[in-house]
Amino acid sequence: MLLNEDSDVYCEFTETEREEFLFRVFSHLCLGGRLCQYEDNVNPYLDVTKAVYKDLISVQKNPETKELSILSHVFQVRCYIDKVCGSIINLA
Repeated sequence: MLLNEDSDVYCEFTETEREEFLFRVFSHLCLGGRLCQYEDNVNPYLDVTKAVYKDLISVQKNPETKELSILSHVFQVRCYIDKVCGSIINLA
């Protein structure tokens, strides 16, 4: 579902939800690297995603209004190779 747009459950998440940091963390953990294996049970991935997300994001509660505010900043960095000069260019 994370990679296959033709999946029956691909539309469960909107494009906006897919761009959320939490979804990106989940995707990276599920897709893994070279040793990634198919898994039927998603609960361990959800548990680890929640723990990693809590470690990466800082929040603060306003003592007067009791509202939470997010203190962390999340950036997406992209890299591509310039075909003209062959150099790597990083975009933030």
